[in-house]
Amino acid sequence: MNQQGKNILLRLLAKPVVLCFAGFLVSFFVALLLFFPLDPLARQIEQAALEQKVQLEIGSISTSLPPGVKLGQLILSTPEMADHALKIDQIAFQPRWLSLFGKNPAIAYQLRAYQGSGQGQGARNGQVSLQLKGLRVQESLQPQLPLELSFLLKDADFAGRLPFVGQNKGQVQMTLAEIQLTGMQKLGSSSDLLALGQARLSAEAVGPLIRITAVSVAGPSLSLQGSGSLRLGRTPASSSLNLGLTLTPGAGLDPMLKDLLSLMKKPQRDGSYRITISGNLAGLRMK
Repeated sequence: MNQQGKNILLRLLAKPVVLCFAGFLVSFFVALLLFFPLDPLARQIEQAALEQKVQLEIGSISTSLPPGVKLGQLILSTPEMADHALKIDQIAFQPRWLSLFGKNPAIAYQLRAYQGSGQGQGARNGQVSLQLKGLRVQESLQPQLPLELSFLLKDADFAGRLPFVGQNKGQVQMTLAEIQLTGMQKLGSSSDLLALGQARLSAEAVGPLIRITAVSVAGPSLSLQGSGSLRLGRTPASSSLNLGLTLTPGAGLDPMLKDLLSLMKKPQRDGSYRITISGNLAGLRMK
């Protein structure tokens, strides 16, 4: 602000009517922050999610400073994947104040989940960004497999326009580390733990079709390369995956697992295996 603008501002602030109006605005926003009925808002959010066939439970809701809304202990699930609910410790929303004066208002958000964190922003036109770091995930693969999968989501980056319909586009990059499968003795391995190392994934979306341009796994037990596609539906049961992979056993792979792999699938001349994972997300098949 130049000197002339500062002088005008000082003259305005010296007027009692301006000071009274400013005081009223401050008092109004403080009162709104303290006494806004948040519980009905939480129930409305849960109901809106239910209309999209998503079960959402909000454990707590409160206001925050800078002015915004904070949700705590969120649980998201669908009927088809009730045993794999997504749990978020906390997510806080704040408006992008300058954007409120334009045609495309936006909000910023920060979240905590699975011992990690995330941040991003969303706008009225559907443009969304999200960055995640340091999430530790541990999931059971039952009933398909008697195993437990754990990994560290080192970082993930999404930018695009939602929802995934029409010609809306998006891109995602993801890096995983410390990938492990536990329970391998149930499949005949001498060791109960299978270390898979690191993984990287990149994908591009156009409407409901997500093209998985590259997926790779590199570790002491095996290496994996592949690509494919994911077509999103309204539910996991109506969403389909088609993924082609080339698996190459490593020196660290248990000999019992090597023998089991050769019984399940005929190896290529170079010792690798071609694997296809396909089907809807509620019941994938591997061949």
